[in-house]
Amino acid sequence: MASELLAPAGDFDTALTAFAAGADAVYLGLDSFSARAFAPNFSLPALADLLRVARAKGKKVYVTMNTLLDESQLEEAERCLRELDRLGPDGIIIQDLGLASMCREKFPRLEMHASTQLVAHNLEGVLALKEFGFKRVVLARELSFREIESIQKRAGVELEVFIHGALCYSLSGLCLFSAMEKGRSGNRGKCAYCCRLGYEKPDGGKTLAFSMKDLRLGEDVKKLEEIGIASLKIEGRMKSPLYVASAVAYYRGKLKAADLETVFSRRTTKLYFDGQPAERVIDPDSLGHLGTPIGTVKRVTKDREGRRWLRFHTLRALEAHDGLQFARPGKPAGMGISELRKAISRVNVFEVGAGEDVEVRLPDELEVEPGETVYCSMSNRVKNMFPVPGFRKSDYPGIIPIEVEVDIAPDGVGVKCGEVAFKESVELDAAKNPDKTFEAVKKAFGKLGDTDYRLEKLTVNDPDRRFVPASLLNDLRRELVGRLA
Repeated sequence: MASELLAPAGDFDTALTAFAAGADAVYLGLDSFSARAFAPNFSLPALADLLRVARAKGKKVYVTMNTLLDESQLEEAERCLRELDRLGPDGIIIQDLGLASMCREKFPRLEMHASTQLVAHNLEGVLALKEFGFKRVVLARELSFREIESIQKRAGVELEVFIHGALCYSLSGLCLFSAMEKGRSGNRGKCAYCCRLGYEKPDGGKTLAFSMKDLRLGEDVKKLEEIGIASLKIEGRMKSPLYVASAVAYYRGKLKAADLETVFSRRTTKLYFDGQPAERVIDPDSLGHLGTPIGTVKRVTKDREGRRWLRFHTLRALEAHDGLQFARPGKPAGMGISELRKAISRVNVFEVGAGEDVEVRLPDELEVEPGETVYCSMSNRVKNMFPVPGFRKSDYPGIIPIEVEVDIAPDGVGVKCGEVAFKESVELDAAKNPDKTFEAVKKAFGKLGDTDYRLEKLTVNDPDRRFVPASLLNDLRRELVGRLA
């Protein structure tokens, strides 16, 4: 069985875009108990809507409740688990073992996944979490392939492995830096990312002493698939729909690395995947997105109007309004392409092909020098590959199956669904076409539209063969939905 490709979803649009790009599943946080408290996250109604889409498309949705709790939050956490038990996501990602105990004892239908913040870095840890009741374990990022392979052979539980995205300076995110420096605990979802800040060196200069490169395993994910890893995970619940979709497309083999780097291009590492890293995993000199290299500055010229033009040989096709950047200490300097033309031409064009000498109009405030590398930091072609899909709730069936029993008698109609039961008293005449009664009831109670429910089974008892007006059946359906809610 092929490994699941698991994508982050900071919001609803990102989840839809991830599915469209080829993700098998997404993981997301709710308004509470998420390790990414500053992501947009999901309300329970939004989660219910996403589950409708996922069920229809054969995708999966995992919910993170991966922060440490205190006593005052237990009641709220239990209410949240109760709602999740009703909606039925495919798994709950948990860090707090107290919350896991509550989930296991009170909501056994919910499948528990052990968060990477439980730091399962060896076989003994994985087996302990399995015994505790976890169905899947998200391994620590600091493992090598050989260590992962060894655990996979003997664990007897699903394993999930990070393959792409940001890394934490501390061990699997168990970091107190933000709590000590800013009073915001990363273990409670409010990391201030102090590791991305610049610090003073002894010589008076600045350094990004704690800023990690990003993880990117690339082709090595095939090794993980070959040994049977259940899920390959992309990090990034704070990232845009475009970032997530392009990362998914990259691992699906639909997007080249150079195209991926036009979306986000912090320097990358495989960390300990091959054993000890061959390169530094800290990048002390640059931070954030630079782009993919596409050429070298040949010269800067001026035209008769005094406008400056940047000339270089481009290795990739470019369009007007694409973005260019130039490496600078600390933060790159960038520009959008406002005017574009082929070299030795005074006619502006919308696009040029790869392998051509081009000239791009330089903004007055930007200085560049011959020999500098030119980076493409935003490609409209790549951006347009991943539009956000539309969503209309009524296009998808509800996620909560219900079984309804309707009892028709001369003095009224009774409705039962689980623990809900009620009767509408009304005199009913004999039916002229009693063979059509079942279909009429099914049509009325199947109109669950924008609700979270779908009609799974219908039983109609009509021994006296009575006629029930469609208006009454629709009123009974609305009454049932209200009582269920």
